[in-house]
Amino acid sequence: MSGLEEFQSILRAARGSMSLRQFASKTGLTFSTLRRLESGETISPDQSTLDALASALPHSADELRAIIEGRRAEPQRAIITAEDVLKEVDSFSKDEIKRLIYLIVDKYL
Repeated sequence: MSGLEEFQSILRAARGSMSLRQFASKTGLTFSTLRRLESGETISPDQSTLDALASALPHSADELRAIIEGRRAEPQRAIITAEDVLKEVDSFSKDEIKRLIYLIVDKYL
């Protein structure tokens, strides 16, 4: 698998069942930008695009650039705050939120 194909796979996995428009809203990118990235039409996204994607993916912008270029960057461990978690929870269904609360209470309280 080429670096570009791996990058496209990462995007599709991160988008999951979201539409391109929903994922665009989550990343702050336009629908057409994401469509071009997923299709491989854009093979070298600019830094601002990678920064926007990094905010929604478990990869830094540097890691994404390295993947596209077919090399490996040193993983950077992000500090995740409660606010970061809540941003993700916003996309959960009510049932998923209930399950998450149950798991947190069961494990930590």
